[in-house]
Amino acid sequence: GFVEVSSGPAGMATIWDYDIVIMAVSHLTKAMNGYRSGQGVKPGRLFRPSVSSILRGDGGRQYEELEGALDRLKTTTVKIKRTMKERNGRRLLDISAEGLISSYRILQRTDERRVVAIEIELPNLLYNEIVQRETPAVLTVHSDYLRLQSGIARFVYRLARLRAGKNDCTWTFRKLYERSGSQGDFKKFTFRLRKLIKDDDLPEYSLAEVAGETGPMLIMKNRKTTVG
Repeated sequence: GFVEVSSGPAGMATIWDYDIVIMAVSHLTKAMNGYRSGQGVKPGRLFRPSVSSILRGDGGRQYEELEGALDRLKTTTVKIKRTMKERNGRRLLDISAEGLISSYRILQRTDERRVVAIEIELPNLLYNEIVQRETPAVLTVHSDYLRLQSGIARFVYRLARLRAGKNDCTWTFRKLYERSGSQGDFKKFTFRLRKLIKDDDLPEYSLAEVAGETGPMLIMKNRKTTVG
């Protein structure tokens, strides 16, 4: 099977918009862990974050930025196609598609231009993955992830969490560029990546550049990994 992500009229969700999804997944996972251990009720699909935890910026721009982020999350569609085998041995094609969020609601005091409440409904694909599976495949992130100020730092960290885990992995600069979806050219991407390597301040992972047969390569290594 495969996964296809496409943008709608509001545009593609950004790596910054995805912070909202990460918060929702963290909240739902924590609530389900409590429910499974006999503490608390089974959570539903509605996520009601505190206003202070989700807003960026100051003043009247908060509303526009939040509304724009939620619009992009709602209209960015994830389509999953996968084959399944029925009991009689015949193969079945399963196709499903949903937005990164299903719906949202914002309450704002018009006289003060201040957001007072936010409600987000999580899509079935995300909700079922966490609630119905005994061991959900949830990619956790370090608490310092949300403090990373550059998009490339967030992209590299999440790739390291996914591929390196507690060990290490290596990617060519070119493959990283293609996977990142960067709108800049490869030269600019390489410049920013080398700055990230020089700063070497990602949570959990150290970065290093090495020469490869087809060009420069990035090594992402868990800082707790010991060298043999």
